[in-house]
Amino acid sequence: MMTTKLQKTAPLATFWVGTLLLSFFFGCGGKNNGDDPSAVIEGNGFVILGTLTDQFDRAKGKANVEDTLSRHPDIDCMVGLFEYNPPLILEALEQADKIGSVKVVAFDENDRTLKGIQDGHVVGTIAQDPYMYGYKSMEYLAGLHKGEAPAKLAYVTNGVAPFWTIAEKGALQAQADLSVSVDVVMPSGGITDQKDKIEDLITRKVDGIAVSPIDAANQTELLNKAAERTNLVTHDSDAPDSNRLCYIGMDNYEAGLMCAELVKKALPEGGKVMIFVGRMEQDNAKHRRQGLIDGLIGKKREEGGVDLPEDKFLHVPAQTIEKGNVDEFWSTLNKRLGKE
Repeated sequence: MMTTKLQKTAPLATFWVGTLLLSFFFGCGGKNNGDDPSAVIEGNGFVILGTLTDQFDRAKGKANVEDTLSRHPDIDCMVGLFEYNPPLILEALEQADKIGSVKVVAFDENDRTLKGIQDGHVVGTIAQDPYMYGYKSMEYLAGLHKGEAPAKLAYVTNGVAPFWTIAEKGALQAQADLSVSVDVVMPSGGITDQKDKIEDLITRKVDGIAVSPIDAANQTELLNKAAERTNLVTHDSDAPDSNRLCYIGMDNYEAGLMCAELVKKALPEGGKVMIFVGRMEQDNAKHRRQGLIDGLIGKKREEGGVDLPEDKFLHVPAQTIEKGNVDEFWSTLNKRLGKE
């Protein structure tokens, strides 16, 4: 039987059509939902140029801003998702004489960020409440203690930063109010250091640990080991696959949506946006970034990033700080820190 040229090429054509369809449905879908930090995401008048990480390296964080200014001189807005990102953005913009021409939207309550809001150089910030993260974590663990001796508790951060200094104040205030012993542990060496610190606390047989996991997905075994030996809760960033008793903090997806509202207020007609964050491995960073992206492109989820029953989620809500309320917020913060 004679085979025509069309018959020979039909299977190949079918293969390529199928490949293109798969690429459309799966490749483009992944890009649009923000799974790839390097992907350019467009929608609703916004172009999100990407998400740059620095692994908590401040020099790298500032270099990311400088590189963005070089590669995208027409950038409209920069968003810093971790406490130290906005001050680095401001520093780089000031040195490039770009203060005011590039909008800055922030997270957390770094003094430089709050001063930037007062001066009109920062649109606003989504402020967590690290003081209450520290206080509520210790209060929750103290309530679980059954021994007659004062509870020995530990509050473990994911690094060293002014944000954690505020949280430390809350944890130590709980120590005074509740007559418990609190050890505030701030690992400075990343995930390995945090692992060593947690294992040391297990060895010391503390009565409870509150931890902000650096890389929850790869720390499940460690966290479950801790949960077997003592009462374990997470704060700031959750570890949903672990056996922790409770997560204490904000809904980071909802906070990301709040951040998107600040960007939209600054750029009502849309524009080009770059996102800066320390690590993408942390649960809080993932949800915070996704909320921001969904809020900008108009793709809001029906539910937030925290899918837990009420007894597993102690909600400490975030708030939006702008020029109109920054003075009152900063004054309250300074009183908590003993600066006033």
